[in-house]
Amino acid sequence: MLNVFVAVIGQSFNENQESKDMNDLIILRKQEIKAFVNNWAKYNPNGEVFMKTSRLADFLRELPPPLGYLGISLNK
Repeated sequence: MLNVFVAVIGQSFNENQESKDMNDLIILRKQEIKAFVNNWAKYNPNGEVFMKTSRLADFLRELPPPLGYLGISLNK
């Protein structure tokens, strides 16, 4: 599941690099990338490349938007 998540981000990045329309771009700021890296380190303290799928939901809940759901109510 995590591989799919990372692949989607990578593919979106590549597509965004090719986009001519600035309105189509999703720009990640340094602080958003840093939040991802810090949260990844929390869930993978030994520097593993993979994460157990059972931990993915918690990982995303602790990650702020646009990459995660921190502060967003998912219950309706």
